[in-house]
Amino acid sequence: MKPNLVMYNILVDAMCKSRNHKAARKLFSELFVQGLQRDVQIDDTIINGLCKEGLLDEALEAFRKMEEDGCPPNEWSYNVIIRGFLRHRDESRAVQLIGEMRDRGFVADAGTTAW
Repeated sequence: MKPNLVMYNILVDAMCKSRNHKAARKLFSELFVQGLQRDVQIDDTIINGLCKEGLLDEALEAFRKMEEDGCPPNEWSYNVIIRGFLRHRDESRAVQLIGEMRDRGFVADAGTTAW
């Protein structure tokens, strides 16, 4: 059975939860080798894992790369990274991202800041 995007997302999530971000990123890279197209969900999984570990600069870099790679972040993506910054007490970057989120037409609500 050829791996699909759902299988990759499950594996990437498991790697992130086990704090093995290097392996998670390697699996992510394999998507393209397998001819699969990424989706927002797998990016959000990696960003969430990085945020939980306090790797906020790496999380923001992955978040910004989504747009560059033609997979723009959605409302959930913004919620994931904003919550990560709030969880680690980086309110200034969270506020900046909330403004960016609103500028893009997404709604920042109580769920955005609930971490």
